[in-house]
Amino acid sequence: MKITVTLIAVFASMCLFFSCASVSTERDYAGYETADVTQPFPQYTGAKKRVQIVRFGIPDDLIKKYPELAQKRVGLGLSNRIIETFYDTNRFEFVEEKQTMLEKILEQWTLKQAGIYAEDDPSEFTGLQAPHYLIYAEVYDFSVSYAESIKGVASKKTNTTIIGIQLRMVDVASGQYIPASGVGEARSTAEAVWASPNLKFDQSTVGLATNRAVHVAVLNLLKRLDAKG
Repeated sequence: MKITVTLIAVFASMCLFFSCASVSTERDYAGYETADVTQPFPQYTGAKKRVQIVRFGIPDDLIKKYPELAQKRVGLGLSNRIIETFYDTNRFEFVEEKQTMLEKILEQWTLKQAGIYAEDDPSEFTGLQAPHYLIYAEVYDFSVSYAESIKGVASKKTNTTIIGIQLRMVDVASGQYIPASGVGEARSTAEAVWASPNLKFDQSTVGLATNRAVHVAVLNLLKRLDAKG
């Protein structure tokens, strides 16, 4: 009896050990997005143009489906990536410090009937501080899908996150605007033995997908801006 109990205990401990899931996140590129997401921004040596993000948000239908998007850390990550990517183009300078912009966005990151929209007053800056372009940004698509495969006692679950970012850049002088969008995708994979791996709303895949989406959107924006002359 003592030997039987010991064997059961050993077996249980082995099951507990093998049930621990390992999670990894990887980039996933597909189709025409591959060239865009790896393509650097065009070289630019001209004078930098002042820009101001006057509106950034997520529509209500996406938040109802994915309430996690209403979290302030999500808003901080999304807006920070947009700001950083515009800086990386070496074409633009913001009328405000980055920290000030992020603080304004976080202060307004509250769910309303139409969704979450953080706005800034474009009339706040005039004269030499006035922006040349106003930036409007919105998450227009978001989805998380799960797939699970089982082979023997091993289980593998994949979380695929897709995000779409829409940008509009308005020329203050003419009132004309240039639209551009980008879609990013990233996957997390969890594997386990004797148990089903648990994958929840994954910040890492959201971050990777956002990086790709914003890069593609800004790249498309620059292409249209250059084509316009």
